[in-house]
Amino acid sequence: MAVLQQEQPGTGSHEGEAGAERPFDPVLQEAIRKLWEENGRHEFVFCRKTWKLPGASWINRTSRAGSRGPERLHLISLSVSVIHKILRRNNCKPLAKPTRKKAEYMRCRRPIPGERIRMDTCKTAPNLYRYTAIDDCTRYRVLQIYKKRTAGNTLDFLDRVLEQLPFPVQRIRTDRGMGFFAEKVQRRLMEYGIKFRPSKPGSPHLNGKVERSQKTDLEEFYPTVDLKAADLENLLSEWQHYYNWFRPHSSLGGKSPDERRLELSPVTPFWDGVGKNYHLEKERLRMQNYYDDLCLAKLKQCM
Repeated sequence: MAVLQQEQPGTGSHEGEAGAERPFDPVLQEAIRKLWEENGRHEFVFCRKTWKLPGASWINRTSRAGSRGPERLHLISLSVSVIHKILRRNNCKPLAKPTRKKAEYMRCRRPIPGERIRMDTCKTAPNLYRYTAIDDCTRYRVLQIYKKRTAGNTLDFLDRVLEQLPFPVQRIRTDRGMGFFAEKVQRRLMEYGIKFRPSKPGSPHLNGKVERSQKTDLEEFYPTVDLKAADLENLLSEWQHYYNWFRPHSSLGGKSPDERRLELSPVTPFWDGVGKNYHLEKERLRMQNYYDDLCLAKLKQCM
């Protein structure tokens, strides 16, 4: 990015041999000043790049008119240094860099443990896939690694999740991976009375909590272990225990997931209460293709 500097006496291109500055045409000065005041924020552009004055903010924005903006828009040809001197001489303030107002930060989470479990898979190394399930409310997690990403491994991981989570599961949200849409996986969820709610394609932010937890694993766990170690599963289990019982979370006010779970234990339902709110007739087998799944949902509503 080029930076405009004020020329010293005797070194500029508009100065005489004795070092005296060459005067500018007052008519030209007034014309430039008026153009700047009237439409400097929109049309009066000088160069294709965005220039910066010494010790000042941005003088103009990126030009759509190209490097010959004045000649194209105003039928005049001027160098940037000339325009810079004239604007400074007439005390024309540079344009302030626009700032975008940030939206208010709002944290989204479910109020009851087990109301929504987010599940995802991630390839960590060749022939090494990590399955992750995290509770939307307490951030309680279950981790497991497999050599392949198949429907059979998904069923095995689902049984581990239901066995290790200390509260009942009401619904599961995943991406549109093939392993989650297998018919036997969805049948198993219906058998357990768990709602299956996949997210839209190309929307990882809708499953952001599990994505962020996977980043935590990459930053805090995997750099400390050897991925080819024979006891990698045991090390992962130790990391899961530390994450759930001792690691503080900023989203939980510095508490661990287990401490948050204990706080919400009075409002946490049992499996009997969860089963009463599950209606099998309202559930259906979902398709991996999002648009075909929408058509199937509309067809069921018409029946």
